[in-house]
Amino acid sequence: MTSEESLELISRMLRNAQERFVRGLGTPFILSGYLTAAMSLAVWYLLKTTGDERWNFLWFAIPVIILAWVLLQSAKTPKTTTFFDRAVGQVWIITGACCTLVSLYAFFYRPFPVMMVVSLLLFAGEAITGGILRLRYVQTIGIIGILLSFGIPFIGGINQILIFPVLLLLAMVIPGHIMNAQARKMVQRDGHV
Repeated sequence: MTSEESLELISRMLRNAQERFVRGLGTPFILSGYLTAAMSLAVWYLLKTTGDERWNFLWFAIPVIILAWVLLQSAKTPKTTTFFDRAVGQVWIITGACCTLVSLYAFFYRPFPVMMVVSLLLFAGEAITGGILRLRYVQTIGIIGILLSFGIPFIGGINQILIFPVLLLLAMVIPGHIMNAQARKMVQRDGHV
């Protein structure tokens, strides 16, 4: 095999791994986005109508539900892992853990603009994911979201929670649907998942 053929083989393998990964990435983005948006609206409504801060504990159901879903999915579909699987998986494990720890800290120790910090973390995770997968629209939305996150503190009180679902739809749901549309095109083109 010549060096040109070897480089072409490596490039094709990387492209195939990237496409295979993109095919499975849209649904977790959509699930996470809709779940967090719905939970945001529920927490806002309950805080607004009752004034009971304990409703903020509902936020901690998000990582539990997402983790349970990820574990169920990984048990149902055993697969070989690629660099993309491991890299993006690590980005989101660390991002999720940081969001959870920041929320715990704000809840139990010292209040600070947690919605802004969590938004920054989520959008940074998205921008990094887009960079790893060379999906410029995902990376661009992540960067725009980082900038938009700085506007959250300008919204007063618990109404900050209302901007969070809008940002999550931008950050997770729209890119997830785009990824799933790309995956459907790949399946039609290649004839397999």
